[in-house]
Amino acid sequence: AQRDPAYAAARAAGQVGEKMDGYLGFVTPPSASLRALVEDLNIKRRALYSERAQAANATVEEFAFTSGCRLIAQTAPGEKY
Repeated sequence: AQRDPAYAAARAAGQVGEKMDGYLGFVTPPSASLRALVEDLNIKRRALYSERAQAANATVEEFAFTSGCRLIAQTAPGEKY
């Protein structure tokens, strides 16, 4: 999916990064707007993980962890995790 420009900018600036649990985390203390954006993205990720975990006969946590590992492996040089 195409990244939200605010998210892409925060990621490029090293303010947010991928975590092992499959969700986004903060590298630096976030502004209120960045916190809201990341929380929204994490809610959307959890909904997607729930749907896909059920289809894969896995728990949400198992699916999220596997996704987290995959997302970290896909980080570009300079991106945080």
